[in-house]
Amino acid sequence: MNTLIALGVLLLLSTTLGDTDDKVSREEMLERTELSGISEELLLQQLEAVEAALMEKERLEEMEEDGNSREKRCMALNVPCDSHFKCCKNLVCQDPTLTWFYASKYCYRKKS
Repeated sequence: MNTLIALGVLLLLSTTLGDTDDKVSREEMLERTELSGISEELLLQQLEAVEAALMEKERLEEMEEDGNSREKRCMALNVPCDSHFKCCKNLVCQDPTLTWFYASKYCYRKKS
């Protein structure tokens, strides 16, 4: 019985006064959160740099397209149009007037 009491006291003292992994794991968790915060900032900076490069590339492509004065595939006057076939600059895609049996819209001159 004395041995059981001695072992119980020893177990109690070792669990209360002993070096636990909780302190170590808490310190490791704090270090990891600090490192993850730093890594998130670095990742954010890299993403911003990539985004800026893509925006610059798009801007340059738009400038090249604006330099080209030729229109790309537009429909002429009184020709059926829809979302795929757009009318030219001076024309508008509208429903035909006075006729209800036409299924699609047609290119008409803009009303001024």
